[in-house]
Amino acid sequence: DLSGRRKLTDHHTLADDPKPLLQFTIDVGPQFKQLAAAERKWLHQLEMDAYVPILLEGGVLGGILAVGSRKTGDPYRARELELLSAIADQTSVALKNARLVGDLLKLNEDMQVLNKSLAATNERLKEHDKVKTDFITIASHELRTPLTQIGGFSELLTMMSQSEAIPGPDVADISDSITKACERLSEVVGQMLEVSEIDIEMVQLRIAQTHMNTILRMAVEPFTAAIRERGLVFSVQGVRNLPPLQADEQRLGQAFSQIIGNAVKYTPDGRRIEVQGRYLPRDNNRPEVIEIVVADSGIGISAKYLDMIFEKFFRIGGTGLHSTGTTKFMGAGPGLGLPIAKGIIEAHGGRIWAESPGYDKDKYPGTKIYVILPLKPSPFTGKNAPYLIGEVLNDGITS
Repeated sequence: DLSGRRKLTDHHTLADDPKPLLQFTIDVGPQFKQLAAAERKWLHQLEMDAYVPILLEGGVLGGILAVGSRKTGDPYRARELELLSAIADQTSVALKNARLVGDLLKLNEDMQVLNKSLAATNERLKEHDKVKTDFITIASHELRTPLTQIGGFSELLTMMSQSEAIPGPDVADISDSITKACERLSEVVGQMLEVSEIDIEMVQLRIAQTHMNTILRMAVEPFTAAIRERGLVFSVQGVRNLPPLQADEQRLGQAFSQIIGNAVKYTPDGRRIEVQGRYLPRDNNRPEVIEIVVADSGIGISAKYLDMIFEKFFRIGGTGLHSTGTTKFMGAGPGLGLPIAKGIIEAHGGRIWAESPGYDKDKYPGTKIYVILPLKPSPFTGKNAPYLIGEVLNDGITS
């Protein structure tokens, strides 16, 4: 790159005419007649015979390749000038690559700074989540003591009413209301404890051979009366003939109870809830599994919420739209049921997800909850391993 290239380009724009320029042309060419004597002298002092432009992107002149005279004193031939042009082109590529590398290095530095910021943010989020989990655990334990006392006094009130130790016909109704309220509060506290165990990866499983039919019958039982009262049509297909699986029967019953309870709450009176099961043989990507689909004909879920419904405390719609009661249409709840189901199913090595055409409280497009469970859970390793307690299975899995 010549420090005095401006003297040259004032009279001849190499970017516009990117051919090699000979010193002979500068000396005798008409386009350089106006070149000042001092500039001519400076160019002669360089003792160069040819100048080749180095062009960057957009035809910008990035430099000039200057070569001296040949030892023989002969002028440069056309083939030699072509070679010089090729060298200039390669130099241009090298300069572009150098700039690109510089840009990439700068981008890499910026990304490293951003990654550090994201890592710090992620750590803060983890700490906030831990604080929230700790609060749930502490609050759950703190609530259990007064709950036990209230429940005990409620039972005592009922006994005294029955023995007519306390007069008044309304005492039995009052004690019954207190008992039901305590049961519901106890259920919520139990869910809070469950989700806190899932958060700290302390899910305990008692693995034994069981059948999906037994698990689903256990899951549906708490909702039998509500299904009948609300005129819901509940059907189960393809489950009876499924092969047995190794699982915690009580825990899976609890998980499917949360899924079915969710379907009951979001399906209007008189509509259908269907449970379908099928066996999927082993393939290259997975072991042999059971697939259970719980399909309701309710209000559906928007696509943006399909993953969020498995996050704790998340509920669709505003709280003002929910009615009271755990089995009424759009019934209230703390938003812990599906996260608990997800934690239990994943502890068995399974998967759970939701699919829905969308949300519509008038047309009721419905929602399908898919559950995949392996017939035999794989050995669990690492920090995500649930505690498996019980007997040792034949394949060496501690249960």
